Amino acid sequence: MAALVLGSSTGLAYSRAASAQCPARGTILFPGLTGTALQDSLRLRFRPPTGLSYAAARDVMYTQLDNHDGTVSCVYTGFTIALDPQSSAPRAEALNAGINAEHTWPQSKGAENLPMQADLHHLFPSEINANNARAAHPFGEIPDNETDSWYINRTVVGAPDPLNRDDYSEFDASFPGSGYDARWEPREEHEGNVARAMFYFWTMYRTEASFEDPNFFGVQKNAFREWALADTVDDLERLRSCAIALHQAGRYNPFVIDPTLIDRAYFNDVPVVLASFEVSQAASGVALIWETSAEREHLGFNVIRAGVGSDRAHRAELRLNDTLLNAGPRYEFLDRTGAGGALYDYWLEAIARDGSIERFGPQRMSYPDTAPGSARPPNLALGPNPFRPGSRLRLTGETARVTSIELFDAAGRRLPAPSGSRPLLTGWDGRLDSGGMIQPGLYFIRVRTGSTSLTFRQVVIQ
Repeated sequence: MAALVLGSSTGLAYSRAASAQCPARGTILFPGLTGTALQDSLRLRFRPPTGLSYAAARDVMYTQLDNHDGTVSCVYTGFTIALDPQSSAPRAEALNAGINAEHTWPQSKGAENLPMQADLHHLFPSEINANNARAAHPFGEIPDNETDSWYINRTVVGAPDPLNRDDYSEFDASFPGSGYDARWEPREEHEGNVARAMFYFWTMYRTEASFEDPNFFGVQKNAFREWALADTVDDLERLRSCAIALHQAGRYNPFVIDPTLIDRAYFNDVPVVLASFEVSQAASGVALIWETSAEREHLGFNVIRAGVGSDRAHRAELRLNDTLLNAGPRYEFLDRTGAGGALYDYWLEAIARDGSIERFGPQRMSYPDTAPGSARPPNLALGPNPFRPGSRLRLTGETARVTSIELFDAAGRRLPAPSGSRPLLTGWDGRLDSGGMIQPGLYFIRVRTGSTSLTFRQVVIQ
């Protein structure tokens, strides 16, 4: 393997190639989109296909991405080994010298299969003892007086050198109020890198990660935001992300390029505080009950459902309510339209008056076999989602049963959608009856089939 090393003179050509195919740092991606709509657009654009094997990914990491003039260093402790970038067995040499691969998002939390396992945007070299101590624990900001162990080079101490404590990673065998039994704080210079890797992983692989542990990201999110603000992207982090894109079908980490994404995607100021959200089986369907502790400038909620399974039509996200739900602070909604025995994920979408959107969930529940209305719903699918005006948005499946199609914005206002139902059956380019093109944002498309209706959640991007 020809070594092309970012941090050495032999890697300058590689660095230029990586940089040339990557946007400049500070480029704004998907301007105008926020919240869930932005997350969906990022996932569609940047989630990589299955590419490198895990073995090949580690070889690239040790000989190219993180090999600087023939050395590889632990991101947590600074421990450094010599490793020839021309090595034919870099994994074995690194392991024998005390370095292995850290999955910033733990394998047991949703990263044990491809492409997650080999996604280089969250893989870094780590000293073996530090890697074992971090294990699958969440990250967190640990007060110094609560730190149990401090890690630097290959040393573990009970108290740090006060002159360079920022060079240590920290372990605390507790994480009060989180539901987890320990936490790990990386050394200061790597905290922002961790934050951007974790926002990336959750955005790209939320379904896989939520299945293993739906609470893992949430208890760390606020710390990640602070770390990203304090430890901003430097040239080496950008070059590394761009170099990874050369191996991952052009998919760089967008959170490294656009510093506004974290706030726009995950801290959009939607004035709703959710106090509780519960889903349970009922005699006539699935009951959703939720309560808010604060609502300001809030238009209302949508209830979103998606099937759990491999069938595309079954997995389509549907809005279950015809009009926004806004009779809070306590809300109740009964889903009467599911298929008997089907497994569903349910979300709440809070819609603010300024158009901001925040999503809560998912909560997973099986639809009862005996519930009224549990007959099979129409087998329809709408795609692509997200949709780019000028391409073709098409309704597929049992389209002969369709009697009408209506288009609504996120606030539930009906729009002058394509005339009648035909355009979505043949492929709609996004042009409205008014003559203009549909604008980026979140929309809902209601499809009626006789007495039954399905409302698809549709993201439109630029």
